[in-house]
Amino acid sequence: MIRKDREITDTNVIIDIIKRCHVCRLAFNDTANGYPYIVPMNFGFIEDNGEYLLCFHCAKRGYKLDMIAQDPRVSFEMECDVELVYNPAHKHNTDIFKSVVGYGRAEIIDEMDKKIYFLQALVDRYHNEPVEVTATDAGRCTIFTVTVEKLWGKEKRIK
Repeated sequence: MIRKDREITDTNVIIDIIKRCHVCRLAFNDTANGYPYIVPMNFGFIEDNGEYLLCFHCAKRGYKLDMIAQDPRVSFEMECDVELVYNPAHKHNTDIFKSVVGYGRAEIIDEMDKKIYFLQALVDRYHNEPVEVTATDAGRCTIFTVTVEKLWGKEKRIK
């Protein structure tokens, strides 16, 4: 990272940012045309003994699943606290933000107990009241996870 003054190295702060984000953008390796394919998605987040998993759901077939089958490596990005502000020191507008980027490997989950578990983690992020995920719910979609291999955090603020 070029701007070391914006780098977040504290893992706890990075995890806090992830927990506050609403959308995760996933970039897949589209080997068919040679360009990355990126899509914004709702997500769940699980910390397990120092391992981090992102959980996603999608249709039972489609382009994302085809790309995971070809190459499970993905990159991701998420941000929060984005705001356009006036920077008096430079006399122009700028964005302030907190963001996390990283990469990992996607895995399609087939076992029903795991599908329910991961879908529940996703659902819990977006509901204030408990909503129980059932086998019927999990059976209607594909669940996949991304095992995080590397994370970076960045924050821009006005000084």
